Amino acid sequence: MNSKISIFLFFAFSSIACSVGFSIDDPQKFSCNANEDCESGYECKSDVCEFVIPGKGPQCPDADGDGFGVGPDRVVCPLCKTENKCEEDPDDADEFIYPGAPEECDGKDNDSDGTIDNIGTPCTSANDCAQVDQELNPGVAILCNPTSKICEATMRTTICFGAGAPDPCPCNATPLVCANGAFPAVPEFCQ
Repeated sequence: MNSKISIFLFFAFSSIACSVGFSIDDPQKFSCNANEDCESGYECKSDVCEFVIPGKGPQCPDADGDGFGVGPDRVVCPLCKTENKCEEDPDDADEFIYPGAPEECDGKDNDSDGTIDNIGTPCTSANDCAQVDQELNPGVAILCNPTSKICEATMRTTICFGAGAPDPCPCNATPLVCANGAFPAVPEFCQ
């Protein structure tokens, strides 16, 4: 069989059998579109799979450890690779600020949606809502409203007790509004 025909058949079959191809100029190099096209230990750089020396190459630049990174290498961060959460961390020095974080009443834009202290974020359970620092805001809880599916800050109990407790009891009557990074003080008879 003619060697030119053999080479043609080999390359034709190779292009059908796999998604990446040889570089004609250097048969040791494979073309790629993404890291997933390369074998383990290789990364896609300039459309070619290149060997990565352990400990070298792009790392996940995530200084605060919240799973979201910064810069072009953030695509190697675990959340980006496994959950397709590749947005850039707007504050990589604060682990409580990242895209989609539970919004806290702390004077910061935790979920990075452009609005500070918007506690009413969508939820399916209380786990989707932020926790409240009880030293700063005693007696306050943020719960997922089962009807509206929105996180709401309320007083921790619906039972009023003690001398001077008002009737009807105002505890949990309406959601608490976060203002200037804090909730209004909860009366002792509500705690």
